[in-house]
Amino acid sequence: MKILRTNRKKERSRGFLVVGPLALVMVFGSGLSIGYLWLEIRCEALGRQLKQLEVKKHQVHTKYAMAESRWARMTGPEQLEGALRRHGLAMEWPREDQILRVDRTARSSGSHETGGRMVVAHRTTVHSSAAEKQDG
Repeated sequence: MKILRTNRKKERSRGFLVVGPLALVMVFGSGLSIGYLWLEIRCEALGRQLKQLEVKKHQVHTKYAMAESRWARMTGPEQLEGALRRHGLAMEWPREDQILRVDRTARSSGSHETGGRMVVAHRTTVHSSAAEKQDG
């Protein structure tokens, strides 16, 4: 009778069939959990940065509103006249014949192109005794 030899290497490889996929699942799960933690940390950091930017935006908006209010107070007619007196400047408001009116909607042959827009400028004519004295 002949004794059959068995290949023991084949018997050892059967254990790998159970451990190998289990190890792959664990590695994949670990990768997913590390990825999730990285995303969580990144989201928290972006949230903190967003809050800081919102606070800064609010501060800039408040500063802008205060500057705009201050500018509106400074450019009133009384404040302009006071500034002219303080600086010793003898200036008056323009007469109507000195005002140049700009009509941005009209187009004619006397128009000038400025900044990609057509602008028509014309002087107002004053029919008064002051204008006649200047002409006469």
